[in-house]
Amino acid sequence: RRITQDVLARAQDNGLSHARFRIGVYLLREPDFRQILCWAEALGPEYERIGMSPEDILAELVVCPLQPGRWEEKGDEPIIFSMEDGAITSLAWDGWRLPLCPETWIPGLLIRTLSITDCCSDEVVSLRPALFCLQTLVLHKLGIKSLDLSQVPNLTKLDCKFIPLTQLDL
Repeated sequence: RRITQDVLARAQDNGLSHARFRIGVYLLREPDFRQILCWAEALGPEYERIGMSPEDILAELVVCPLQPGRWEEKGDEPIIFSMEDGAITSLAWDGWRLPLCPETWIPGLLIRTLSITDCCSDEVVSLRPALFCLQTLVLHKLGIKSLDLSQVPNLTKLDCKFIPLTQLDL
């Protein structure tokens, strides 16, 4: 009985934490996989949107870098889509290419750098990212009025441009 419990504990520690789910050419950790599925559902045809598959979402994220503009600090690098060991660590969400402001965040994501630009939907009034590892957040041209960063304890850089914020919670 003790051996069975030990084997099960090791399998859960090793096997489940290393499980990967394929979307196109990408092998994703479970939280990242579910996040992409969540975005694909939100952009799906049942919501009379443009009907993007999970593969389409990843393809758009790969080609949507945020280049530093003249308002950023000298030496800032572009924000691009990147992954490490199946985890999305950086992404630039372009509201023109992905017409949705990401509101729902799956627990367990390891995103450290995030930009969201050009999401001027009247539907989204507030943004509350639940991203424990997030260090850099760039928000440009969003229609949000409220930004709650209480679930982003490791944030060291916040850049908000052209946002009509009336409330900021840290």
